[in-house]
Amino acid sequence: MTDISVITGTGVSPNAYINYLVSNSTEATAFNNSRKLMRDSAGKYHLVYESGGEIYCQYSTDGVNTWLGLTRLSPGTGNRKYPCIAERSGNLYVVWQLYYSNSHYIYFCRSTSGGLGWSSAKVIASNVGSIDPLPVIASPATNELMVVYRGGNNLRWKRSTDDGGTWPILGTITAGSDGNSNSPSLTATRLPSAAVHQKGCQMVDQIYRVPIPQKADLVLVSCGGHPKDINFIQAHKAIQHGFYAVKPGGTLIILAQCPEGIGSESFLEWFDYPDITTTHQALLENFKINGNTALSLRQKTSQAHLILVSDLNQEVVQKMGMIPATTMEDAYHQALKFLPENYQIIVIPNGSLTVPWLEEMSHSAL
Repeated sequence: MTDISVITGTGVSPNAYINYLVSNSTEATAFNNSRKLMRDSAGKYHLVYESGGEIYCQYSTDGVNTWLGLTRLSPGTGNRKYPCIAERSGNLYVVWQLYYSNSHYIYFCRSTSGGLGWSSAKVIASNVGSIDPLPVIASPATNELMVVYRGGNNLRWKRSTDDGGTWPILGTITAGSDGNSNSPSLTATRLPSAAVHQKGCQMVDQIYRVPIPQKADLVLVSCGGHPKDINFIQAHKAIQHGFYAVKPGGTLIILAQCPEGIGSESFLEWFDYPDITTTHQALLENFKINGNTALSLRQKTSQAHLILVSDLNQEVVQKMGMIPATTMEDAYHQALKFLPENYQIIVIPNGSLTVPWLEEMSHSAL
């Protein structure tokens, strides 16, 4: 056994974490569809998060080494979650959700002083449904704001043309044929879309991409803990990233507890098709996002040995084309059957947020 590498990620200093206010919520900054941390036009960083059912904001003027201006944005009656922040020319805008009396409400507040002072929170959408609306906000132009959120089986949006003073304009985005509207996301820019996409790719590369000199015979990947491995659908993100680092015919050990099972009632039916070709044809005829995940997994299991350490039923794991294991030791002993005498290992502790990268790889390879 030779050449053990540990991938921990690059682009964020360890000091970025030491001065955040501690939250008592495991979902303080949950859901990556919305911005929780942003840098304004003056270079100041702003963080919004939830703790104790309330929404808080802080700012940093020294590159996230220290945090100032702790402010509670919500009224103080609890049940607030999932904030999102946007900025335009130094003004800050935050939205979040409240669950009350079997339905949700969308709240909004703003700062015109770079986070030094905030307006009172106000409701901009009422009784939007029992499912989490997960609101997001963006400012497409001067004095214009747009908020998008889940409402029933569709996405809904509200628009303000007076910088959040009133929200008279309401619209609906009809969901796809499966009637399922997933987490909304929203951004605004005046740049050409291709330039924006390229800039976004560069930013993501700086944060999540980790160079590796070569692929390994054995890759150990952990999702990074709860809730990243809450179910198999979520765990597949780490599987995807770990697969980038394993040699063809190599072995990938996945640590993913999956306490809530697969995460989709329709996922396993895609493994009833006899092979990759028929699965692909079925997707062409009736595309489903979870079917695409299933096809991706089948492609991986055809090119490498995947060993899953989880709480999932062993028969379910085998149906998905993987080898079940009860412990890390069990998985390692099973992996030895597939490894050469002098093998290389790559360990990825936070696979959901780490993208191994060979220099000869292109974005199209992902």
